[in-house]
Amino acid sequence: MALLEPHYGPQAKAPADISREVTNQQPGIAAASSGSFFTVYDIPPRYDGPFHRTTTLDYVMVFRGVVILTMEDGSQATLAEGDTVVQQGTMHKWTNGGDGWARMVTVMVSAHPPIVNGHQLQPHWPY
Repeated sequence: MALLEPHYGPQAKAPADISREVTNQQPGIAAASSGSFFTVYDIPPRYDGPFHRTTTLDYVMVFRGVVILTMEDGSQATLAEGDTVVQQGTMHKWTNGGDGWARMVTVMVSAHPPIVNGHQLQPHWPY
């Protein structure tokens, strides 16, 4: 389940004017256009996800369990409960090598796609 805010940056509104859409859209599609995207990911035991990239600014916190963040160059970071990561435009994947479920909470904020060596990076969402 996700909550989409359809505008760049927060906008103060009267309670009667607030409209929100709850959706199960994929972050690579929904978050890349505008606004922000909040989601909770439950990662099953022994899961090794595919490499992917969003063009959003991502704030990720491990809420339960231990996960491994692997970057395109092969470097890895092991993240446990309470650890956070901030990233933008990186090709990466998530692995739960343990026997229990892991949970990550993510806020993805719209951003201009990164430019590397003169090339604009594109989202890659193979799910």
